[in-house]
Amino acid sequence: MALYDYSSGGFPASPATNDTLTIRGTTYKYERDAWKVVGVTQGAQGPAGADGAQGPTGSTGPQGDTGPTGSMGPQGSSGPTGSTGSQGPVGATFSKSGTTLYITT
Repeated sequence: MALYDYSSGGFPASPATNDTLTIRGTTYKYERDAWKVVGVTQGAQGPAGADGAQGPTGSTGPQGDTGPTGSMGPQGSSGPTGSTGSQGPVGATFSKSGTTLYITT
């Protein structure tokens, strides 16, 4: 099995089965009648890029469901006494004579 070093000539003209060739990080293996990709060599990971710009503000979401009814609050204190009302009209007068009842308005 031969390990070929790519310079600029492309794939070898008469490779043997199981020969390998690496071109720009991709490794090929010759299998009977064709070169097959068998791996990709990856370099070390580069540094993280800068943070992107702030995106736009999203739209307002839908109205939420109504919450549960709260518990009843405590009894409030008594209010102040109201003012005295105005004088009412004169009522009817009753009188009795024997078994008869008289009403005067």
